[in-house]
Amino acid sequence: MKKVLFLAALLTLLFTGFALAGEITVGAGGDCATLTEALARASDGDTLRLLSGKHLESEENYPIVVEKSVAIVGGEGAVLAGVPFQSILEITAENVRVENVRFELLRYGIKNLADGLTVENCDFALADETYRVSSCGLWLAGAYNCTVRDCDFTGCGMCVAGPPLSERSSAMPVLTGLFEVGEDPALFTSHTIQGNTVNGRPYYFIINQDGAVVPADAGGALVACCEGVLCEGLDVSESSMGVQIVHSSGVILRDCVADRCGVFGIYLAYIDGGRLENVSCRQSNHAIDLRDVQSLVVTGCETVDSEQGIFLSWAFDTIVEKCTVTNCGFGYFAAAGEGNVLTDCVFTGNETGVYLQNEADALVWDNDITGSGAAGVRVLKSPCHLLDNRIHDNWVGVLAAETAPMTMLGNALEGNVSTALYMRQITRGVIAGNTFSGETPFLELDEAVSHTLVENNVFEGTMAQVVSNLSAPLDLSHNQWAG
Repeated sequence: MKKVLFLAALLTLLFTGFALAGEITVGAGGDCATLTEALARASDGDTLRLLSGKHLESEENYPIVVEKSVAIVGGEGAVLAGVPFQSILEITAENVRVENVRFELLRYGIKNLADGLTVENCDFALADETYRVSSCGLWLAGAYNCTVRDCDFTGCGMCVAGPPLSERSSAMPVLTGLFEVGEDPALFTSHTIQGNTVNGRPYYFIINQDGAVVPADAGGALVACCEGVLCEGLDVSESSMGVQIVHSSGVILRDCVADRCGVFGIYLAYIDGGRLENVSCRQSNHAIDLRDVQSLVVTGCETVDSEQGIFLSWAFDTIVEKCTVTNCGFGYFAAAGEGNVLTDCVFTGNETGVYLQNEADALVWDNDITGSGAAGVRVLKSPCHLLDNRIHDNWVGVLAAETAPMTMLGNALEGNVSTALYMRQITRGVIAGNTFSGETPFLELDEAVSHTLVENNVFEGTMAQVVSNLSAPLDLSHNQWAG
């Protein structure tokens, strides 16, 4: 008898639950004209059915925030259209389901910040190439146990990261202005991602493998928690993150192309050991992006026409060599790392050729740096050694500030437009054995340059080409002046 009563009560609860879960149609002739209106009316468990056609709301409604555990299901031909620089959906409720919807995005299709999201049979398309930079079909950020199945991405892709930035984020690698990189491996491995394509080719999700190989037909890939990873001969262009490899070791990327990627072309994070050889990235946001990596070699790679050429954050003992970087914002950017080496590379026509920020023990050796719109080399709070570089025809040759120690030996600074070497708040500097030539100031010294030697340099001009605002001028007498 008790068993019968229990079953009756359970059935009553189940049927009551289904009765409470409502359905709301959205669109012209539906229960609500807009998805925003439907979400305001909905309760947890409801299904919101998008009628056929394009759904475009007033710009102030974006992002459309989903803060209830609902299902959003599209009818045949249902499209959610976006506006510039905004997500279409921002999901903050757990266990949301999105099915059979086409997203035409101008920044993000879905930015998901909650666990248990399911996205099935959806299309994500970048609606206008003008908005490619920073574009992404689907962000999974700080989320666990999500499912992305049988979705097609065109001109964009999927990105996975840690939670949004908070007070604790200052102590760990971050995606600037967005999210933490993702310290917990389960942020990447807890998901189910299968049957998806990028630009008509498979999107591979590979986790917890030894000797992982990304097939050459990949349109994109996310690899996590693998020992030994090989990517060879891939073309992952026109995605959001072409290849994302995290929490892995022994990573090799060889002969790969990642052009026109909205977020990163090649993205490695939390990696111990590996090589990038002959990787080419053009017209991407960040072309090659390396965060919290140890002992990598980047060799023979090329980046062109990208916001960032080769980007290192929290990188340690990593070598970038024999690379060419052309017409990028920052050619080589390195921050918050230690022991990194940049050598035998060519930087041409970038806004800033090389930028060191809060680096330690950095070596910039035997590079050719020319045509930079701002500075050939910029150094901020980064103890470093600049050796045997050719730094020519930039607006400023070397701009160094708030750094101790700093060594410049054997460099040739030629034809830089504003000044060859600007130093501000430099302590324990050694500037020796360099050659300075051109018609503009060789040295500009500002704000407490102290305990610094300027010795045995060749200045192909006169001491009149030195501008000093120091209260205690440096001794410049032990140099060769050709003018």
